[in-house]
Amino acid sequence: MHNKIISKAIGLFSVALLLFGISAEAQFSQARLQATGLTCALCSKSIHQALGKLPFIESVQPDLKSSSFDLRFKTGLPVSVASLRTAVEDAGFFIGDLTLQIERPLSEKETADGSFIDRGVTYQIEGKLDEKKMVQVIDAGFMPDKEFKRLASRYKYLTQAKSAQSMVHLLAKK
Repeated sequence: MHNKIISKAIGLFSVALLLFGISAEAQFSQARLQATGLTCALCSKSIHQALGKLPFIESVQPDLKSSSFDLRFKTGLPVSVASLRTAVEDAGFFIGDLTLQIERPLSEKETADGSFIDRGVTYQIEGKLDEKKMVQVIDAGFMPDKEFKRLASRYKYLTQAKSAQSMVHLLAKK
């Protein structure tokens, strides 16, 4: 009886480990985030500190000349684009561009469909990915309004709603 319980526990643990091991693969490895509204080094510092507090951020490297930040993500932790936007906005600024590098390999079906699901978030990719797998987030709140309106006229499914919680729209970068 005791051996049966241990055997079942080991079996359940193995299944859980397999499932969590598969889902622990990071969907993104790095990003370049350009912020808008920065006027000085203290503005940059404010965003740097806000981004650095996010649990999935490994490192933040600011570039004061371009008002951008090179981000490295921790391996095995899910990246939340909504949390990136919230951190920047809570610091008093806005995202002008967010470009991500897809880390995880995409299956043939995902490549053909132009989408993948990771931890309950659907990522829809417009355009063909090259070997670098760089994508720009094209949802509202991740670019200036004028640029968003231009893209929204091309991609009718884009809306002004800033809800990048369960669906994120991406544009393949060349």
